[in-house]
Amino acid sequence: CFGDLEGAKVANVREDMRAIYRAWSMGDGDVPFPGIGGETYNQAVARGRAGLRKLGVLPSESAAARSPRHVAVVAHGRFNLVLMSALCADEATKAQLLCATSQGNTCINVVDVSADGACSIVALNMLDHLPQAMR
Repeated sequence: CFGDLEGAKVANVREDMRAIYRAWSMGDGDVPFPGIGGETYNQAVARGRAGLRKLGVLPSESAAARSPRHVAVVAHGRFNLVLMSALCADEATKAQLLCATSQGNTCINVVDVSADGACSIVALNMLDHLPQAMR
């Protein structure tokens, strides 16, 4: 959650957001968005991983045996990038995902998750399903 920045026009808070993403990409996952309810990188990752475990995508005591083969997760672009950076990325890729990657509306990301929880990004920000004028 974006705390006090929730609902703000991105143009008005872009620099604040960039500073937070830079801190996260440099390893300071405890920097929160300002205000009540502002999440840190670590909190957002924990929330995302808990959801994926509940869906049976990531290993857990009960879910690993019944893990589905295909799952669609619909979420906001920034949350997608935070979660993918935590699950799949080396430090350079993490910085790229957090600071320089955009997520178009209705984009598709494809992530392979192995039985042991190892992840790899197969496709990022695919917009081919949209007419050219909407990309």
